[in-house]
Amino acid sequence: LRNGLGAVLLLGAGGLAAWRALPMDRMLADYRTETGERRELRLADGTQLWLDSGSAVDVTVDSGRRRIVVHAGEILIDTEHVRPGLPPLRVFTAHGVVRPLGTRFVVTRQSDLTRVAVLRHAVVLEPADGGMPRVLQAGEQGTLAASGAHAAGAITGEPDAWTRGLLVVDNWRLDDFIARLDRYRPGLLQCDEAVAALRLSGAFPVDDTDQALAAVARALPVRVSRYTRYYVRIVARH
Repeated sequence: LRNGLGAVLLLGAGGLAAWRALPMDRMLADYRTETGERRELRLADGTQLWLDSGSAVDVTVDSGRRRIVVHAGEILIDTEHVRPGLPPLRVFTAHGVVRPLGTRFVVTRQSDLTRVAVLRHAVVLEPADGGMPRVLQAGEQGTLAASGAHAAGAITGEPDAWTRGLLVVDNWRLDDFIARLDRYRPGLLQCDEAVAALRLSGAFPVDDTDQALAAVARALPVRVSRYTRYYVRIVARH
């Protein structure tokens, strides 16, 4: 049953809005956010937890264990104010375990892997299939797959800027930027292949994606084509 839910049809004032796949584990999660929603929590042990748009987690904090299971989306964890003497925290995804070493870090659950960016101190990435663990230090990012953990170089931009309502990027491909911005708006936002490789830097609001798209159109030779309220595509400016 947990794997069998197909999709939920969302209807808006203008009719059909979008299809959103909602796995059962996300629907039944302890904490979750909808599209465009962000949430900040302080857990019983003092851990600060932020959920980005479209995220879902289960949380267990008691005298025996501290664990966060990420079912979808992206989270930021800060353990600076955790009470002493508690069991170590473990962050689980389908791809393995993220083990913090007194730190602040971002975990992004994707279908094929988990991305981790370390903002303070260090974390250990432990693959689900028992491969060699990988240590990431502050300022580094990496990927965790069931088959292995890998470093992915230095962090670019500000991975936690979404907690302040911003998407901060440094020399990102336009298609990567649009894919990320799509997480914050209903419907479908796409980038035409002809402009996908253009590069973009700057700070863009995630609470007003139309404003963010307008800024992109001013910065690059592109235009925003709106086919319906729920289907927008970035194409070359002619």
